[in-house]
Amino acid sequence: MIVLQILGWILAGILLLLLLIFLLLLPSVRVHFSGMGGDMKATVYYLFLRFRVYPTKEKPEKPKKKRRKKPDAPKEDEPPPEKKKVSPFVTFKQYKPFIHKAKKVLRALCKRLVIYKVKANIKISGADAHQTALKYAKAASFLAIFLQILSWAFTVKKPDIAISPDFLSEKSAYDISLRLRIRPVFFLIAGARLLPDYLKVSRQDKKTRKGGKK
Repeated sequence: MIVLQILGWILAGILLLLLLIFLLLLPSVRVHFSGMGGDMKATVYYLFLRFRVYPTKEKPEKPKKKRRKKPDAPKEDEPPPEKKKVSPFVTFKQYKPFIHKAKKVLRALCKRLVIYKVKANIKISGADAHQTALKYAKAASFLAIFLQILSWAFTVKKPDIAISPDFLSEKSAYDISLRLRIRPVFFLIAGARLLPDYLKVSRQDKKTRKGGKK
């Protein structure tokens, strides 16, 4: 009876630990990015924690230690045994179903990434009025295509973007700010979906390599 009680307490502790980890994976991880007047900042937020990603704090350089040279290992006269080689086509053929499923899982995971509060004020300038007009046309078309690709790959919430030519200045100006958020639990779900297929294909690959031709 005592052994059963101890096992029950251990099982309950494991379940509580798994539940706690799952609850910690539910809140979103947020990234705030801004580039105002050439000053770029990126900060990661999770619950009450905050981590500055860019610009990073400069650490003082540590004095380098001199490494001692290790004595050369004695050379062996016997040639190394030949390793069995397997055709890359065979390996790719085995991993093809897994790659196909991984693309679907990655696609679903990317759509879980939400890009919101996108604000941009872009002013395009050139050396003269003609170059300014050309640069503005190229930037506007590139921005439209880029937003379409971004919306296809991720979830974008109503971006507020203004782009205009500036004929009075010689340098272009970019003021951009946006935020990203995603829940870590989605990475856990994606890994759980892919892990069984990966282990299955990995076992098949090992068997193929063992029975490969020299």
